[in-house]
Amino acid sequence: VYLGFRAEDVDINSSGQIRSNIYNIELLGDCKMVELKIDDKIVNIKTDKDFSANIGSKIEANIDIKKCHFFSANDGDRI
Repeated sequence: VYLGFRAEDVDINSSGQIRSNIYNIELLGDCKMVELKIDDKIVNIKTDKDFSANIGSKIEANIDIKKCHFFSANDGDRI
């Protein structure tokens, strides 16, 4: 099973489900996209444009479980 969620449905905080180092930060004008690398996967988190951290900094984040989507690892169909 694959877990899918939108970048805006993740909140950076101090006691999160996800713990990782920041892999990249991209300023998109009205927001920033924070990338985490977990194993060989990239996880994107959309943050406020005023978010401040350095690449390599450890952060924690929570996913809004109500907004998660699950997909079959076999065929990619939504479950």
